[in-house]
Amino acid sequence: MTPPAQPPGSVHADELLTLKELQRRLGWGEHSVRKARQAGLRLVRFGNKKYCLGRDLLAFFDGLESAHEGRTRV
Repeated sequence: MTPPAQPPGSVHADELLTLKELQRRLGWGEHSVRKARQAGLRLVRFGNKKYCLGRDLLAFFDGLESAHEGRTRV
């Protein structure tokens, strides 16, 4: 029996996501992934696939939130 698939948007710290699965769950295209990598998202390459650890993705968003808290609106 196959375990049920995680719903879109659900990410857990102890998961390993392929780049395709990360894009599916977040609704991201290639451009969004590129921008996230430039902003500090860590991806791991093994063979010809790229992976993202759930904890790295959650830390990335935590970092974005912290960066926005320090900004003031004009």
